[in-house]
Amino acid sequence: MRWPWSRNVLTQPSGSTLSFMIASETTLHAVRPTRLIAFKHYAVAIVFLVIAFLLWFFQVSLPNLPIPRSLIVLAGSGFLVFLALLLLIIAELKRISTKYVVTDFRVIRHDGILRRRENVMPYTKVERVELLQSLLDRVLGIGTVVLDTGEDQILIAHVRSPRTIQQTIMTRIHRVR
Repeated sequence: MRWPWSRNVLTQPSGSTLSFMIASETTLHAVRPTRLIAFKHYAVAIVFLVIAFLLWFFQVSLPNLPIPRSLIVLAGSGFLVFLALLLLIIAELKRISTKYVVTDFRVIRHDGILRRRENVMPYTKVERVELLQSLLDRVLGIGTVVLDTGEDQILIAHVRSPRTIQQTIMTRIHRVR
C-alpha cells in the first residue's frame, strides 16, 4: 500500500531527503542512537581482541601438537580478529540504520537495511511519554524516551539530549489536544 505522503520529498537542512514526510510537516528532531545501542556487540568484539592478544602472549603455554604453535596462534587470533571486525561492522550498521524523526505531527522510527521497518506514531494516539535514564546514562547525557499508546510503543533509544526530545514531544501533544 502506498501512502499519500510517500511521493512528497522534503529536504532537511543537512541535504538528506525525507521521502516519508507530508509536505506541510516540519522536522523538529532527527537523531540517531549513540553507540550504546549496540554495546553488547562492542563488548564481545573487545573480548575477542583481548583473547587474540593473549594467544600471542601465551603461545608458549599451548600444548605440543603435531601442528606448529605459531600456526595455531596465527589461525586462532586471525579468526578472533575477523569475528571482532564482523561484530563491529554489525554494530555500526545497526546504529546507522536506525533513525528517529520527531515532526510537528508525529514521531517516526526507521530501522533496518535489508528489511526496512517504519513505525509511525501520531501525537493524537500517545497516552504516555516516559524518560528512562540509568546513572551511567545521566553521566553520559543520553537516555531513552518511551512513547506509549496503550497498545504500541516506540522507543527512542540511547539518544543524546533525551530531555529535550521528551519536552518537544510533550509540547506537541499538548498543542494537538
